[in-house]
Amino acid sequence: MKETDLEKDKEDKIDTENSIINRDKKLPKSEDEGKQTVDNNMKEKDLENEDDQSSKVGLKKELGLVNCVGIIVGNIIGTGIFVSPRGVLQYSGSVGMSLIVWVLSGVMCIVGAFCYAELGTMIPQSGGKYAYLYEAYGSFPAFIYLFYMVSISIPGGRAVSALTFANYVLQPFFPDGQPPPDSALRLIGIALIGE
Repeated sequence: MKETDLEKDKEDKIDTENSIINRDKKLPKSEDEGKQTVDNNMKEKDLENEDDQSSKVGLKKELGLVNCVGIIVGNIIGTGIFVSPRGVLQYSGSVGMSLIVWVLSGVMCIVGAFCYAELGTMIPQSGGKYAYLYEAYGSFPAFIYLFYMVSISIPGGRAVSALTFANYVLQPFFPDGQPPPDSALRLIGIALIGE
C-alpha cells in the first residue's frame, strides 16, 4: 500500500513538472500555428542579427550592372587602349601579328578575370586585392601593397590618363603632325587631376 502511494506521488510530481514546462513552452495546437511560431522566432533572430550588423562599420556588398560596367571600362580598358596600339603595331611588324598579340592578351585577361571571380567567391570581404593578400600572406605584405597603390600606382595611373586625354584633346589644334607643347599638356593634365 505504501509503495502505490509513493508511486502516485511521483507520478503527480512528474505531471506537475511537465505541465509547468509545457505551459512555458506554449506548444502549438496545429501545424499552421507551429509554422507561425517558427517564423516569428526566425524574424526575432533576424532582427537581432540586423542590430548586430548595424553596429558594424563596413561597405555594402552589392554591385549593379552599371557599377560593373563602369569598373570594367574604367580599370580594364582605361587609356591604355589609346596609347598601346601604336607600339604594338610598330614592334610586331604587321597588322596580322598585332591582332594575334591583342587576341592573346585578351585571353590572358579572361583567365585573370576568372581568377579574381574565384577569389571573390572564396574571400567575400571588402577590399579587393588588399583583402586577398591579407588572407594569404598576412598584414605586412597587404599593407606594403596598399601603401604602394596609394602612393605610387594610382597617382601615376591618373597622371598618365590625364596626359593621354590632354594629348588627344589638343591634337586637333595641331593638324600638321606637330606634337602639342608640353606646357599645354601639363596644364590640361593638372586641371583634370585637380577635379
